[in-house]
Amino acid sequence: MRSVTIRVQAEDLAREMIAMRGWLDRNRYEPTRFDCNQTGRQIILSVDFGTDAAAQAFAQCFNGERTHQVMPATKFAAGGSRS
Repeated sequence: MRSVTIRVQAEDLAREMIAMRGWLDRNRYEPTRFDCNQTGRQIILSVDFGTDAAAQAFAQCFNGERTHQVMPATKFAAGGSRS
């Protein structure tokens, strides 16, 4: 998973969300996940993409930080088959 973290001030959230939606539509990128948390007056947006190209372009446009999330290991049952 390719994640981008963007920090915005609470008073700028609506404007930034409109800009992000327009950019996603124009570039025909569809996030695979979106999460939003607040710390004081700062909003932290985490947006996941299915490709490195989409994450890179989004991060560049919105001054985001790219991170690669590690997917949890798949557990295997005895004998090597997936449980």
